Amino acid sequence: MIHNIYVKDNFIHVLSSSDFKFLKFDYVSNKLIYASKTKDGFWPRGLSTNGEIFLVGLSKIKSREDRDQIGIGAIEIFDYKTMKSIDFFNLDTEINTSQVYEIRLVDEIDLCHNEHIIKIKNKDVKI
Repeated sequence: MIHNIYVKDNFIHVLSSSDFKFLKFDYVSNKLIYASKTKDGFWPRGLSTNGEIFLVGLSKIKSREDRDQIGIGAIEIFDYKTMKSIDFFNLDTEINTSQVYEIRLVDEIDLCHNEHIIKIKNKDVKI
């Protein structure tokens, strides 16, 4: 399933949960430019970028019946130009983060979300 579509210049960036991939297409030539596999054991869900990096939200693969059980979701970071994975971290918190459905940048422009800036007033809040 293709979702989280980001269009810039001649390129379309999308997530494909069923293939566990982050894809870049040239829509003028209709060619696949790059396909980057996301971290094993996770569905890619949620895309965000500032023009330097992409953040991809990752949900732990579970059956529908088990999705409400405690687990750890994650975020994978990809280089904007090369589309290569450059970092990965678990959302290891005291709350259930196993199912990540959306991801946003805060306190800066998020190009995947209409360039709307989400401001954080209290920077001391910990999740």
